[in-house]
Amino acid sequence: MFNPLSNVFFRRPTKRAFGPVFFLTSSLILLFTYRLGSLRVDKGQVPGLRDIGTYFNGGLAIISGENPYENPYFRIGPTGGLLLGVLAKIAPDFLAATLIMALSIFGFAFFIGTFSGYQKLISFPWIFLGVVIFISAQRENLVNIQITGILALSLAHGFRLIEKDIKIIRLLGVVLIAISVETKPHVVGLFVFLLLIYEKKYRYLFSIGLTLFLFQALISLYVREFIILSWFKLVLNLGKEAALGQLPERIAFETPFELLGISSKVAIMIMGILFLGFSLASIVIAQKINTLHLGLTLPSLGIFFHYYDLALAFGLMLTILYSRRHYKLLFVIIGSYLLPQNFGSVNNLILVTLLLMILSASIFWTRPVVGIMHSVLGMTSWLVYVFLIKLFDQQVDIHELSMSINIITSIAVGAHLVREVWRDDLRLVH
Repeated sequence: MFNPLSNVFFRRPTKRAFGPVFFLTSSLILLFTYRLGSLRVDKGQVPGLRDIGTYFNGGLAIISGENPYENPYFRIGPTGGLLLGVLAKIAPDFLAATLIMALSIFGFAFFIGTFSGYQKLISFPWIFLGVVIFISAQRENLVNIQITGILALSLAHGFRLIEKDIKIIRLLGVVLIAISVETKPHVVGLFVFLLLIYEKKYRYLFSIGLTLFLFQALISLYVREFIILSWFKLVLNLGKEAALGQLPERIAFETPFELLGISSKVAIMIMGILFLGFSLASIVIAQKINTLHLGLTLPSLGIFFHYYDLALAFGLMLTILYSRRHYKLLFVIIGSYLLPQNFGSVNNLILVTLLLMILSASIFWTRPVVGIMHSVLGMTSWLVYVFLIKLFDQQVDIHELSMSINIITSIAVGAHLVREVWRDDLRLVH
């Protein structure tokens, strides 16, 4: 069974029967909180299905033999878009949106379980996951009805399938991985590459590449247009708009560079150099040490990266800290990861307090004093974070600044964990 982190980060927690109930309850709360597939219109724009509506329309355009990239907001790969178009064709809007949101939660949990060494869902640390699904990046997936969770489910299931003995099942696994990479290559592409290198499954790099080529060729023949060129043209145009400061959306690290007085063009160059440098270093290290968790975070140094794209990176990072029993660092970090756009609201304060108490109680249930101390640590970290963010209120895009701080934190902690694992390996050798 595929189990990439079992010997590196994972320590199996004690199983608790009430865990699945808590996780299921948390999931239902999240779904109802975000109105179960609500058809809310986002700022007067059409379609009213939020982000998934754009993906549905792009997929329906492909089915009609049209180029989906004439809509600048349709930016995912054509194969994933086509499959979503099929869903939109056969299911009512409410049902399709609800299904997307439900799969987003399940896919998030399944992804974390797969790449944290859990061979069966029953062995999950359910209480921990019930808290982690409330991190703001995952909640934003539900608010925008995004597809990150579905990609996570497809990717995790694909890697489990390629470990099977039956050739046709392994082929299905390759197809699932290829579709996931093609749909959002900027989110999962580096992750898959690092993982295959670490597992020394080099032949799958060729298989996935060939599958992607066939998908692109078939869709191009169907729409009678070289679809990948249209996709690249759209991405390049978006890059030019970002460099000129004309992109209507915020880009990764735009706010910190604004605070430093650095222009968009220079900022893009700096981020590109950092991304390439860190990525190459991770690829070299991945030949001996597991760096796949960095593969989810480093791409955020690029231009087009939204907060919901970081849900998998943050979830896996928190799980690694939990499984290695870095509880103090876990509670310090999770406070900022739980922080949404309504930073200082009473509702958010209650939510963060409740989640920290549940998490500390599940870990330190035999040592209540220690649990209280960790809860206080998490709340103190959260309050300091809110105070620092509020200092920049009305001056910058607070949500963008919060995202940037969390990215930097994740990369720093991830690098520390790689160094820690390397030192552990050296001890074993000697």
